[in-house]
Amino acid sequence: MNLPPELRLPPNFTPVSQITPSLEIGTYVNLIGVVVDYMPPCKAKGGTGDWMVTIGLRDPSNNTSFDPDGLKFRLFKPNKDDLPHIQGNGDIIILWDMKYTRTNFAHSIINSHASMWLVFPKGSIPDVAFGKSSQGNCHMTMLGRPHQLRDVTPEQKLYVMHLNQWAQENGVGVKQDEPVQQPNAVHIPTGPKSPAKPPWLANPNLPATDSDPEIDRKYAFLKDVKASDYKNLVAEVVKTFPAQGEVYITDYTENNLFYEYIRPSDQNANGQSNGQDGDVFGYAPSAPKKDWVGPWGKHTLCVKLWYANGDWARENVKIGDVYFFKNVHVSFKQSARLEGQVHEDKRNPGQVDVRFIKKSDPRVVALEKRKKEYWAEEEKFNGPKAAKKRSKAEKKKLKALKEKNKRQKLDHDGGNDAMVEDDIGMQGGMVGGIPAGVDLGNSSLKPKSKSNVNPNVICPFSNKPLLTLSEILDTPYLSYSPAAGQEDALPFLNQKARIRVRVVDFHPPNVEDFTQCIDDASYNDTSNISLHDDEMNVDDSSMMPTTWEWAFYLMVEDWKAMPGEKPRRMRLIVSGHDAECLIGSKATDLHNNPQDLLAVKEKLFILWGNLEELKKEGKLTKDLSGLTNKYFECMIQEYGVPQGEHEWVRVHRICQTPIR
Repeated sequence: MNLPPELRLPPNFTPVSQITPSLEIGTYVNLIGVVVDYMPPCKAKGGTGDWMVTIGLRDPSNNTSFDPDGLKFRLFKPNKDDLPHIQGNGDIIILWDMKYTRTNFAHSIINSHASMWLVFPKGSIPDVAFGKSSQGNCHMTMLGRPHQLRDVTPEQKLYVMHLNQWAQENGVGVKQDEPVQQPNAVHIPTGPKSPAKPPWLANPNLPATDSDPEIDRKYAFLKDVKASDYKNLVAEVVKTFPAQGEVYITDYTENNLFYEYIRPSDQNANGQSNGQDGDVFGYAPSAPKKDWVGPWGKHTLCVKLWYANGDWARENVKIGDVYFFKNVHVSFKQSARLEGQVHEDKRNPGQVDVRFIKKSDPRVVALEKRKKEYWAEEEKFNGPKAAKKRSKAEKKKLKALKEKNKRQKLDHDGGNDAMVEDDIGMQGGMVGGIPAGVDLGNSSLKPKSKSNVNPNVICPFSNKPLLTLSEILDTPYLSYSPAAGQEDALPFLNQKARIRVRVVDFHPPNVEDFTQCIDDASYNDTSNISLHDDEMNVDDSSMMPTTWEWAFYLMVEDWKAMPGEKPRRMRLIVSGHDAECLIGSKATDLHNNPQDLLAVKEKLFILWGNLEELKKEGKLTKDLSGLTNKYFECMIQEYGVPQGEHEWVRVHRICQTPIR
């Protein structure tokens, strides 16, 4: 890849794009990159008791749509403070003496006893112009433990500045995570001091002012929040449960991932209720119930307030008042809907992040306007003849909701049995990689008649619910409670699902490399199994035929997205019998069999249209203009690949889906 001189790595560093299976296992590398994904330190599962952190890393060498999360890896240390002191996405990290490792379809780097690292916080990296004027001979903020500090050369510092500029210009690492200040980090300040915090940060009883940057920095409407966000919110409290430390808030905007509160007049129509007082999800039906007083629909977020935040709220928060909520962590919970939490500030345990806000604040004024408009509209439904006044659209919505509830109940009651039946059918035999008994000409196996769905890609189990990629990737069922008051996370789910997607990229970039030789040690690092002398003589191994297997990835994009968001993407593994099922042939050496290569390209053209042509000509743009392929339906399987002794990588593969 041709890069401008300023983005060429300093000596003795490896581009992120070169961390591939071609590297020999055990190779040590040095890396510099932008943090594009970051999960805070947590205890690793297993007997070691180590702390671990998960990082996604990118640099200009792997600036592709195929791998937006970059190189994923984990670092382990017995002491939490020895892990990188990352503040959030966009930080730049230098890693020395990292060790390359690989398992089937998963390759990465791990730290050794010799590994060291330094973090350059995004907001403290000087401008390139300043770096050039000093030729890199300047002080920079570097975070790390004292025994991990190494001399950073002026050339490396200058590269960090150029890398930071490249990241900002290309939107790399733009997603902001919760700032985390690690203890005992070495902090070498440069430039002027940060402005003092406004007084209400120390005293929550002082109202926030109209122009506080703390409100503006991560402010969001409730309609825009999504899982894993940390956002500042301005919202009205509509209900409280002081004993649980919970408040229910709204800004009168709607989010499809919120719990839906049904109007009292509609509850009998769709069979739902709004739960008992203190149990809004209706888990305890024996207690007396109290109607939700509004707003109805998907306008309200439940927020759990921890420690000092909950204590202050119990004394000060009143229903109907508007408050400022700082750094609300949004996530899925057992209700399969979004909920929020305001955690304790680790740096200042007594700090309160729920505060008063002036009524003159523009956000409060706008909220009050939305509130007035909402209730004016609701009055149309609350008169004595509300049922007659209800619009056709409202009736249609209620009917659709009833049908949805009915389908969900059927799926819940019969879904497990159906999956077992499918698996039994699969075990009944395979013909050319296709489940026995499947007739590709059977119209019942074709996708529903829709103009933009490819009829030549066959998903045999069309009775399965059609899931979006968001429902699979952001599933709340990765979290579970092994005991009361505890929460744990699963690394993956053993599940199959039906999806509708289209191919937007593939890897390797050349179709010739879609098959790999099992005898190639750079690809297959599995140790050979010794056989008894009477079964095979070691000297006769050269007489064994060369074996090839399919091994490539597809980057697929979902057929629909949440309003205001881009469609989600997923990387699908295509290998083994599932690849034979998809393509309809066994793997061969595509470099030396031009007829086989042509047949494979023709078959894949049915799947991805002119994608290969656009990639070869360098015309594949980020907005995918010019791409003419159609969506198709397929089955995928989620499973885990072991990495290290106690860790797993969550992966997905296409399965049981042939191209006609």
